[in-house]
Amino acid sequence: MKDQILKLKDRLTEYIRNHKELVAICLILAGVVSFIMFNDFQSSEEYYNVTMKTVEEEVSVTDKESSEIYHESSETVTDTLNTEVSVDVAEETDTEPEVLVSSENTEETSGEETTIAAGETEQMSESESRSETDSPEVLPPPVPETTETVPATEEPWQEPETITVYISIDCMNILEHMGDLIDGEALADYIGNGTILDKTGYQIDAGSTVFDLLKMTARANQIQLDYQGESSNIYSTVYIKGIQYIYEKSCGSSSGWMYTVNGEWAGVGCSSKKLKDGDFVQWRFSCDGGSDLRGN
Repeated sequence: MKDQILKLKDRLTEYIRNHKELVAICLILAGVVSFIMFNDFQSSEEYYNVTMKTVEEEVSVTDKESSEIYHESSETVTDTLNTEVSVDVAEETDTEPEVLVSSENTEETSGEETTIAAGETEQMSESESRSETDSPEVLPPPVPETTETVPATEEPWQEPETITVYISIDCMNILEHMGDLIDGEALADYIGNGTILDKTGYQIDAGSTVFDLLKMTARANQIQLDYQGESSNIYSTVYIKGIQYIYEKSCGSSSGWMYTVNGEWAGVGCSSKKLKDGDFVQWRFSCDGGSDLRGN
């Protein structure tokens, strides 16, 4: 056994001689590991000490609070027991406890009661003054709402975009003056029974004039229309010379076309008379300057 140990020792010594560098590395590693383990042990021990100290402080604070709570609760229980005992004794003696207490302690506590009463009075005055000072601002009672009828505001009148108007055209008076008609034979077909257009309604733009309606009617019914423009006469208005080839002075020197609006003479040129919704315009041929149309 001893020989085997010596042989193992020799082999190890020989191995160390042959592998010096490897052995040195192993020794360095072993030292580093030992150093790290020693530092970890010290840091864990310090952490343990700090933790234990914190726990002890918390335990001491908790014990102190619990002891204070215990003393307060014990004092409360003692006061309650004393009150109950005093009440029981008073009931057994069949006396008025308030009278006994006041008679026995009148002389001893008169000064204290006066002081307490004064203190209470001061506290009450302070509390009252504080309540008066701190009291919220008193608001006046709400005024009941009154219901008033607000008149509806009238919207400004707006002229409609279009209006409805009516028009008729006739030359009935020529039938009574055929002898005065120039080129009567040529105009006979146009005169016919004297009615060129029966009463007809049209939609026209608001603000249109009698002349605008006549032009639209002539175009819609293929009626010949001849007129003189506003710039061609001294009256600065349109003058109607002929309708359906029946011209002025064709049935006498005072003959010509005239118009009424709702049965009344307008007194102005047809391009100056504006129409309103529902107006009825009548164009008629007069053989005597309009006197033959007055009665009709």
